[in-house]
Amino acid sequence: MKIAAPIALLLALAGCATRPVVNETPDFKVDVKKADSRMNRATSVADVDYRIWIQNKTEQPVKLERIDVDSTSSDIFAHLATRHFDKVIAPGKTESVDCWVAAWVFQADRRKHPPVSIRMTMFLDTPAGLRVESFTRTVKA
Repeated sequence: MKIAAPIALLLALAGCATRPVVNETPDFKVDVKKADSRMNRATSVADVDYRIWIQNKTEQPVKLERIDVDSTSSDIFAHLATRHFDKVIAPGKTESVDCWVAAWVFQADRRKHPPVSIRMTMFLDTPAGLRVESFTRTVKA
């Protein structure tokens, strides 16, 4: 009986560890989907396009100035990509931007389309000054 409780706890934690990472702030909701990708099989380099939706939950407009994107996956490594924008997001509204990264694909023969964990850092101009928000998302490849 004493062994059953730690095993149950271990199984519960393992189940939590396989869920996609979704971290939010009270002020912004971010959703990311892969829009397209093109792979050069000779070099294992892929150009990956993402569409990023940002919902502004604040009461003030914000201007998205920059997004840095990189990967945290073991199957795909994306260079840190910095993309500049000039997109105003009104209070309570959702806007989308397109962002592409160049990625090296490792172990592509194991799974045809492995999920990719990406880390994004958004730089927003707000009435209070520069605001930096970081998010991690798991995107189906």
